[in-house]
Amino acid sequence: MAAVRKVILSLAILFVGVVAQAGTYAAIDYPGAIATYVYGMNNRGEIVGQYTDTGGQSHGFLLSNQIFTSIDVPGGTLAAALGINDSGLVVGYFSSSAGIQGFLWDQQSFTTLMPPGATFAMANGINNSGEIVGFYRVSGLTRHGFRFSNGQYKTLAPPHVQDAVLAGINDNGDVAGFYTDIFGLNRGFRLHNGRFDHINYPGALDTAAWGMNDHGAIVGQFRTQDGNTNSFAVRKDRYISVAFPGGMNTILLDINDSGFMVGYYYDSYSIPHGFLRTP
Repeated sequence: MAAVRKVILSLAILFVGVVAQAGTYAAIDYPGAIATYVYGMNNRGEIVGQYTDTGGQSHGFLLSNQIFTSIDVPGGTLAAALGINDSGLVVGYFSSSAGIQGFLWDQQSFTTLMPPGATFAMANGINNSGEIVGFYRVSGLTRHGFRFSNGQYKTLAPPHVQDAVLAGINDNGDVAGFYTDIFGLNRGFRLHNGRFDHINYPGALDTAAWGMNDHGAIVGQFRTQDGNTNSFAVRKDRYISVAFPGGMNTILLDINDSGFMVGYYYDSYSIPHGFLRTP
């Protein structure tokens, strides 16, 4: 495939200058964008996500060394960068006439990721061994989690589960994700040494686990009994709630080995902005 179209722009990060939940928060906005979403971060501090331009078109982006690079798959109509490893390999999804497909970008060229028989796929995370996790659909809305390693796809889900998403993978091969139960509620999980462990925020109506670092810390979202969505981080069964100061809704999606967290939040005008939380 042809190389990605790149647009190099200067850094535009607003430091909020407040400390909450023992962390400092910085808003991240792609220059000139009307919406910015941050989805992933590696141990080098490189960040990936998605932005919407003034024409309403969505693009992926990479933020590295204080420079934004726009990511567009040749022939695609939209793109989002969802995960990045320490070698700079980026995974995500794009839309084309063939539908929604996953991709791997080595910062030179793209490889399409589609499990056999899939009609829809998203690649959510990649570790330093190049193992990739995500989900796909064959027909209807049922999601099937997949793990891609050494050129082979493997479908994974907790026992007796029909709908599952694999969201993140660390260098130990542990996987974070969530499934939908028979009541239509999300249940978070961690796959470790072949065993699925539940991740459920205490007292929450439902929970989705998204990102995981090599120390076993997991981040994600939970929904309270009154229907409000909040974000959390957990390690060794110790949960904390995470919220961008003054934000209307915080979506926490990834954490690196140094404890830096990324995601996005909505302001009072319902406009999304990416953020970085420094421990």
